[in-house]
Amino acid sequence: MLRRLALVLFACTCLSSTAHAHDPFLAEIETESTADTLVLRVLLARSVAAHLAGLTPNPRVYFAPADFAARQANFDRIAKGLCHIRVNDRPLEPKKTEAVLSQDKEEVVFTLTYPRPTATKVRLECGWLSRLPQGYAASAPLRAGSEATATDSLRLTAATPSGDLHLGPAPAPASSAP
Repeated sequence: MLRRLALVLFACTCLSSTAHAHDPFLAEIETESTADTLVLRVLLARSVAAHLAGLTPNPRVYFAPADFAARQANFDRIAKGLCHIRVNDRPLEPKKTEAVLSQDKEEVVFTLTYPRPTATKVRLECGWLSRLPQGYAASAPLRAGSEATATDSLRLTAATPSGDLHLGPAPAPASSAP
């Protein structure tokens, strides 16, 4: 009997951990550097994105994925201000921003594309973290191409909403074969 109960609890734990792809208390910031661009992808739970866009008073209130299109303009409006990049104490403006619903429909994915700075150390600021209740955090692993390095990860919280990203030298441009 005890063995059967343990098996049921284990199965429930496994199913519940895979049922939601995103921890609503953790925002992921995927950072990719190419020869020409620095791309930030901010993945926020639907509830957090709606709260930051001024659509809900509570960052734990979800909207239905089918309602995303009706909220698209609100997400597009806040995309540019989610992350601020500073290079040598000067702001770097994104060339392009986009907000879409993730494939699993659990998150809103904000993509901010910046020109690749020449500096190898840039300041990433995410002031929106201070507008969320205690316990929320963002993790920003740096990817050169498709590889992430744990040593270049940055964890941001309401208490420390900014930190330095170390980009390293710019990757070589992709060669075009004749």
